[in-house]
Amino acid sequence: MSELLIATSASAALHPQALDTGYAPVDEFGMPYLLHPFEAPGHYYEEWIDDDHSFYRRNAPELRGTAGKALRVGRVQETQRWLHNNKHYAFPEGVTRFPQDDGESFALTVLACAGYVSRTALDVRDKSNPKYITMSNRTYDFVRGRKQLHFEQRRNYKLGYKTQENAVKKIGLFFADYIKEHGLEGVVDEKIVDEFLHTPSQKNRQKLGNKILGHAMNAAVQPITPLYKEALSEGAVRPTKRHPARVVLDIFPISKWPDYHDSLEQALAA
Repeated sequence: MSELLIATSASAALHPQALDTGYAPVDEFGMPYLLHPFEAPGHYYEEWIDDDHSFYRRNAPELRGTAGKALRVGRVQETQRWLHNNKHYAFPEGVTRFPQDDGESFALTVLACAGYVSRTALDVRDKSNPKYITMSNRTYDFVRGRKQLHFEQRRNYKLGYKTQENAVKKIGLFFADYIKEHGLEGVVDEKIVDEFLHTPSQKNRQKLGNKILGHAMNAAVQPITPLYKEALSEGAVRPTKRHPARVVLDIFPISKWPDYHDSLEQALAA
């Protein structure tokens, strides 16, 4: 995992970045800054609201794979249209930095799911001269609220309103794939694996499969736990999300694990 995502007090030297590059900056955790809300000019209606994806860049290959799609849908700010337009004028090239591997994508997606928000935001009232601005406590609480910061929402025509169901599926798929790929090696007793692969009992297979995935999930989140705890200590993630494993379980709950036992068997038998 890159130094950018090893958050320490020394990492503050990375902030602030220049705002005249055409690229939207990221903070010391690698997360793009949110937009500070402001009263709209007279020629804009306050009710003109847009969804602003934190991670964006036209035709970016980093947003096409399973990890990139999860990152893209996992953090959307509901913001005023005039600010959204100004942001894309000021930063037409997209974010300055994407995660460099699946480990960084996993860390940032977990932080996004936990509602991570920096105290620093972007002031884009003057689209030709964007600035950093520190949010007041009141603004910070507003911006990080679930109505303002959420997963990507799409209209469900059967229900007649927007839901986050599609985003949750994409994030859950990434979490499942990442856990299987990065959490299995060396963390599960070979006897348990052998019994899972050969037991004739479906009930026992399900129990063992869940046990293996539980070990793998804990192993997968362990490298990002120090980063997560630092964000938690700074009050930058929602206080109900005390551990990254809890965040993963909210998106990829145990009830879903049996759906992945067949692919888990293939991975273990390879």
